[in-house]
Amino acid sequence: MKDVFGNGCAFTTNNQGQKVDEEGFKTTSFTKRKPISFSCVSVKKEGGRLLVRSTRDPNKTTLSFDKDEWDAFTKGIREGELNFDEL
Repeated sequence: MKDVFGNGCAFTTNNQGQKVDEEGFKTTSFTKRKPISFSCVSVKKEGGRLLVRSTRDPNKTTLSFDKDEWDAFTKGIREGELNFDEL
């Protein structure tokens, strides 16, 4: 049985435990199987930008961020500014 994300992309698991789909998008090693498929945010670096999408989106809608945008966003997460339960 082939492992696939909710968006239909097949993936393999690398030695760090990250799921990597056929287009090179990676999840974290913390990605867990939901009842039907794996669901997570996946990322890929391309042309100096970080591409981000949901592994559940069948349209593979992708957002693009430069390094400064991504650094500010992840710093906000690390500092607790974007705690899911408090938004």
